[in-house]
Amino acid sequence: MSFSGKVSEHPVLSLIVFALLGIMSIFTLSGIPIGLMPEMTMPVLMVSTSYDSAGPESVEKSVTSPLETSLSGVSGLNAITSTSSEESSMIRLEFDYGTDLESASNDVRDKLDRVKGALPDEAGTPTIMKFDSSMMPIMKIAVRGDRSPEDLKEIAENYLEDRLLQASGVGNVSVSGGRDKIVRVERRPRQA
Repeated sequence: MSFSGKVSEHPVLSLIVFALLGIMSIFTLSGIPIGLMPEMTMPVLMVSTSYDSAGPESVEKSVTSPLETSLSGVSGLNAITSTSSEESSMIRLEFDYGTDLESASNDVRDKLDRVKGALPDEAGTPTIMKFDSSMMPIMKIAVRGDRSPEDLKEIAENYLEDRLLQASGVGNVSVSGGRDKIVRVERRPRQA
């Protein structure tokens, strides 16, 4: 006899079995945590280095390239990407899933110690940070208007940043983009 035949032969027993399965499902689902931003550990390390008074090209040549070359030999490394900006170098190291980040971090620290002497004197000590899902920005706000980029950046820094930091649940606010105001002093040569 088939399964459907046995179920139709004993309808009360089948109903009890399905009711028990439903009750077990409800209890199981109620114990599963649900979050907007669930905690997750990604196998990513970031290496940040500052280089005072240096442009992006100098940072790339003097800091980022030597560090990338040294870090490319780290075991379990899946991908390496870098960003060189004014006075700052950021290298992102992505590892294979299942990699022990503690041992990978120690390996990265050893590689950085070996190349630290080759960095310029003005360069800061490279800092290793573990990627954490709570570090990801929840919201990005763009400021637009009929003012200059310098004025918009100043408004964001002087007014919006402070007000957003005071809001409940806000951990950090950073302003990026725009242009910094500069003053150029040009000297005219004295005519004889």
